[in-house]
Amino acid sequence: MAAPRGNSLLVAYICLVGAPLFWAGNFVIARAFYTDIPPVAFNFWRWALAFMFMAPLALPSFGREIRQILREWRLCAILGLTGIALFQTFSYQAVHTAPAVNAALYMSLTPILVTTISWWWYGDRLSRLQALGIGVSLVGVVVVVTQADMKTLLELEFRAGDLWMIMAVPLWAVYSVLIQRRPADVSRRSLLLGSIFFGLLFLAPLYAWEISRGYVMTPGPATAAVLLYVSLFASAGAFILWHRGTVTVGANRSSLFIHLIPVFSAALGYLFLGEDVWGSYLIGAAAILVGIVLTSAGVPRAPSRAAPTGEARGAL
Repeated sequence: MAAPRGNSLLVAYICLVGAPLFWAGNFVIARAFYTDIPPVAFNFWRWALAFMFMAPLALPSFGREIRQILREWRLCAILGLTGIALFQTFSYQAVHTAPAVNAALYMSLTPILVTTISWWWYGDRLSRLQALGIGVSLVGVVVVVTQADMKTLLELEFRAGDLWMIMAVPLWAVYSVLIQRRPADVSRRSLLLGSIFFGLLFLAPLYAWEISRGYVMTPGPATAAVLLYVSLFASAGAFILWHRGTVTVGANRSSLFIHLIPVFSAALGYLFLGEDVWGSYLIGAAAILVGIVLTSAGVPRAPSRAAPTGEARGAL
């Protein structure tokens, strides 16, 4: 398969910038409303609403590809379990007890896990320049989340929320690698809709268990607005963008864009909450951008694993 063309790459990178922007808003909101919306309820309703929003757009192609979707039900189920059900629920659970700096630092390890999984499963290798880019970007993340104060790192305490993030990050790495296995005869929308369907199946019993323990949402306009945002932008919109970008440039390159989440979180805090943007933030953000440029250097070979459906099934 030929390497992606310039226009295709530009669109892919725009998508990979847009997704972390939406996710940054999601994490900020989750932290602000964690007392009003329990974690499983938060995740269940964001995806239930996202499914309803996406269905009218995806059902035509989904109907044409129903045989292919049924054939690839294992891929949809694993994507639904890892990226839809468990990763999001664990992340929401983490913000209940883990400071934002801890969560951001754990998420920054995603590119390392993605490259490791890609190498282990498919033999994908990272060039020295790309490895350097990951290192530079990782340093930028540390600068942003600690405000260049190494004392912050030394004073980090391990809490229950850290364990949830430690479990969540590998799930996202697996999801990011596996979405490249989309067969050529299955559209991105159909694959995402099938993944959400399975994700909701996995979430339903967890949601019932959460309710049985007395954890329920606080109804009201604010709760409705939050769920509307995360379902439209942080769920349907961001995942469509992430699928598009990752399939075009590959999991190794796309994973580095996760480092933009703390950058956008700080920027959103400045714009909407009046929080300070310190000088070290600009230095860290610049380092992250340099890392992304280094990792994206050169013309990538087409990373999509979307051809042979038998190959995709064999990988699972």
